[in-house]
Amino acid sequence: MAEVNAESCCGVVLAGGQSRRMGEDKALLQFHGEPLVARMLGRVRQAGLAQVFVSGDYPDYPHLIDFPDAAGQVISQGPLAGLLSVAEQLRGQYGFMVVVPVDMPLLPPSTIHQLLEQPAEIPAVAYQDAYFPLRLILDDHLIEHLRCLLDQHEHKLRSLRALLERLPKRWLPLPDPPELLSNVNTPEQWQWALQQALSEE
Repeated sequence: MAEVNAESCCGVVLAGGQSRRMGEDKALLQFHGEPLVARMLGRVRQAGLAQVFVSGDYPDYPHLIDFPDAAGQVISQGPLAGLLSVAEQLRGQYGFMVVVPVDMPLLPPSTIHQLLEQPAEIPAVAYQDAYFPLRLILDDHLIEHLRCLLDQHEHKLRSLRALLERLPKRWLPLPDPPELLSNVNTPEQWQWALQQALSEE
């Protein structure tokens, strides 16, 4: 098993959602002077990963377009479909990937870096009850699990929880404060995150 480092591991910012509750594309919202997608790319790079991709159609950034399955379901099937799309495109280029959502603006680079420090043989590393950020071994086993879960008819079986139930994993304790791993899905949550960032400066 390769060491988890900047050569063997890439970063992925998941940005393929529909932002329905926000009412506009979250990835392009301005977070204190920069688009949120740019902020998240910077967070991952600051953690020590030189190669970071956006999962979604954002040509102004290093990106991987989420290609649909035969039924065109990649967006509606949620993050697992995005992960499968990414894994199919990156398999063979990297041994690991660290995945963060585009809507976690308070995520510290140190929290991402801690994932890289965990033993390389662990297939999945995440924070307890948070699911993202997430480090995965990028191999055929991961792709097989993702395909199998996406074939399930029940929505609850097509979830990150279901994926992590299948994989040997290490749970890390939540950072202090745990709100650093908060997602922003609504305008109210967005305003809260903006205020939090100002109070930490």
